[in-house]
Amino acid sequence: MEEEKLKFSFIVLFYHSEELALSFLESLVLQLKNVSPNQVELIAVFPEKNKFIEKIVAEVFRKNNVDIQIKTIPLKDFKKVKAWNKGIESAEGRFLIFSVDDVLLHHRYVTTFEEEVERMSQPVVGGGRIIPFFDREKPAWLAKWLLPLLEEINLGEEIKPFPKKKHPLGQNMFASKEIFDQYGNFEEKNDMSAKIALESFFSKLRQQNVPVFYFPNLMVWHFIPEEKLDRSYLRKMAEEKILLDKQQARQKGFKYIFRLKLMELWKWIVTFLMAVYYFLTGQWSKIKSVFQYRYWHTKTLFSD
Repeated sequence: MEEEKLKFSFIVLFYHSEELALSFLESLVLQLKNVSPNQVELIAVFPEKNKFIEKIVAEVFRKNNVDIQIKTIPLKDFKKVKAWNKGIESAEGRFLIFSVDDVLLHHRYVTTFEEEVERMSQPVVGGGRIIPFFDREKPAWLAKWLLPLLEEINLGEEIKPFPKKKHPLGQNMFASKEIFDQYGNFEEKNDMSAKIALESFFSKLRQQNVPVFYFPNLMVWHFIPEEKLDRSYLRKMAEEKILLDKQQARQKGFKYIFRLKLMELWKWIVTFLMAVYYFLTGQWSKIKSVFQYRYWHTKTLFSD
């Protein structure tokens, strides 16, 4: 009888708390009730100082009587891009699924992957929905359209290519192994952030006419701690976002910088319209936050 081939390699970055790591692992174990353990491997990548991860991983799978292939990769100099690439180098599955220890997988995550992703023409690359859940109640001032600053991805209910300026995030993305074999791993430079590495990778794929798909039913919940529900944190995220946009526009030429700045006028008009909507619907606390965001965005865009 032919040996069952390894199908899924979960490449998971563990760098938060022991409690979050345990919660993620429990959500992963649930997936294996509907799929043969022989088809799944876990590649846990973590900072070398967090040696407790190895113990937690072993205990969770032993307690649930689940026997899968487990690889642990401690890194002395832990960086996200380096961790992803180490996981890719170690992976043996046909599909590489990337996640982080501060998410919970939907209980049908693997089943959905088999039903929807595997039916696509191969090789395939993409990501799923990321839903934020909060350490405490979501602040009333946090407008819905600010949630992408907290790494929310919610592009509707249909399977479709990601919009041109959006791409999957490290909490919930995947690719066939052939994608990395053909186009290379994530670009790894000392001064390159994970955000820029992701943008560069997916931009490279699109230049080669490789579609990057969004799967709404491939769902995870992303934990948002209280310290991220602070206006100073959102300001930092807003500034990082526009700095990345400026960097990309400068690489393309003057007309792209001009277009980016011209679009800012239109975005101020939209901001005023949204403020009117919030005023008329009694959501007054959101008015300040949308104007603050637009101010941070504009100030960073026009600064040199």
